[in-house]
Amino acid sequence: MANMIFRISLIGFLLSVLSLPAFAMDLTGLWYGERKLGGGMFVQWLSNRRPDGFFDIEFRYFRDCKSERVERQIGRWTSGGNILATHVHMVDGARADIRHRYIIDRLEGEVLHYRHVQTGTPFSARRLPAGSDWPGCVVEDAVS
Repeated sequence: MANMIFRISLIGFLLSVLSLPAFAMDLTGLWYGERKLGGGMFVQWLSNRRPDGFFDIEFRYFRDCKSERVERQIGRWTSGGNILATHVHMVDGARADIRHRYIIDRLEGEVLHYRHVQTGTPFSARRLPAGSDWPGCVVEDAVS
């Protein structure tokens, strides 16, 4: 009987461990990313992923360090295993239904490396302390 209880306990333990995300990481908080787009264009983003599953993100587009446009999105986010998923509900105050899935490659210190599932486009974002502000137009990669 004791042997059977041990086996059941062991199976329960293994199932609980196997059900844990491959990346048991906290993705909440303020994250800053940037990317060169070509033709002198550059985009920065500041994302706030809250523990309640909601997020807001602001994109700032520059050409030769002159602001071209700003876009704000609001939605929900989830993560599990090595997948980060977002569902955008609002873009600049207008209703939207945009879904993205990203593969999380790694978290190195405070830098998250991930890529878009459909396009394979790689991204990096740095976790910032609460209350942080934009760095302004950056000509060189300040994230990785």
